[in-house]
Amino acid sequence: MHVRIIDSDIDKIAVDKLNNLLELLNLPQSQEGQSSIDRELDASQVVFTKSFKNVESKDHFIIIYNEGDDLDRSLLDNEMCLGIFFADKSVEENYLNIKNAIEGLRALETQKQLLFKMNSVMEGLVGQVENIKEMHRNMAPFRSEKLRGVGITSRFCAGTSNGGEFFDFFKIGGEVWIVSLHASSYMLIGNFLSLIETWKLESNIDMTKVISNLESKKDDFSEYGDASILIARIKLSDLSAEVLNIGDHELLNKDGVVLARNGSAFPSNYNTSTQEVQLNKGEGLLLLSPGFFKNIEDKIDGEEYLTFVKKNWAAPVEFISELTFQTKKGYNENDFLPNDQTILMIEVDKNAISKI
Repeated sequence: MHVRIIDSDIDKIAVDKLNNLLELLNLPQSQEGQSSIDRELDASQVVFTKSFKNVESKDHFIIIYNEGDDLDRSLLDNEMCLGIFFADKSVEENYLNIKNAIEGLRALETQKQLLFKMNSVMEGLVGQVENIKEMHRNMAPFRSEKLRGVGITSRFCAGTSNGGEFFDFFKIGGEVWIVSLHASSYMLIGNFLSLIETWKLESNIDMTKVISNLESKKDDFSEYGDASILIARIKLSDLSAEVLNIGDHELLNKDGVVLARNGSAFPSNYNTSTQEVQLNKGEGLLLLSPGFFKNIEDKIDGEEYLTFVKKNWAAPVEFISELTFQTKKGYNENDFLPNDQTILMIEVDKNAISKI
């Protein structure tokens, strides 16, 4: 992996900080004249930039930001954006976010290589190559999007166990849908992707239809093992959410658990009852996947996970980065966690209602 600083109008102090950070991360800045052969051998290239000029579309980038800069916030929604380097903060203050971004990218590239090798097998068994490409896109280190006042920020980390996780979110009419899946096999995930695509095409989809679709497919899914499934339907008109939770996903706010794990599994042992959850302006909800709980065994930094969440609740990118860092502390020698994990935060703007 190579790193470039391409913007010439940053001051020397910021450049020195950035170079010190790159050395700490064992990522020396790329030299001019790098051969095309060397470039092709790299998994990816990361660019540090202020203006986004000269950044190729295939390059991941990190924005260099000074207090008072006019930040183009649309860049943060770009799937190639890994985060922000705050030029007026210390190396230590920037270290955690940049380290997590780089590690996430490394894990993603490694996972892509593994899944790429699996395609030849999965093609014959499932015939869903296009769906696997979609899964890759949604497994970016950070994914962030704002849908009419509702911000969704997520982070996926790869694991080594059999099976894995998948999540997606999309808007249909005046509703936002969030889908998260933890499955015992990638075969089950592949089949589930086709089902999600049919939901996206229906302008009048509701939870009743979703549940009916699940029930009609349970025999097809059963041969691939069990899954935990969380599906949330958020109405933008009043910020109410209808949530179907089968298994071990959990929804929390800064005060505690809003929707708890229930130990059920689809399609072997489940019920289709849903719960109502109310989102409030200026507040957020945290979604933790079954893989996350398997990785932490209900402990974060030596204390009960719920205590840690309440004490350290913060803005989405900062909080997700901290939870990811704490999760990976016990597995520093490995590129992957034991299990795939997904952390997702839903945050409602203070002015969300007035935007509708």
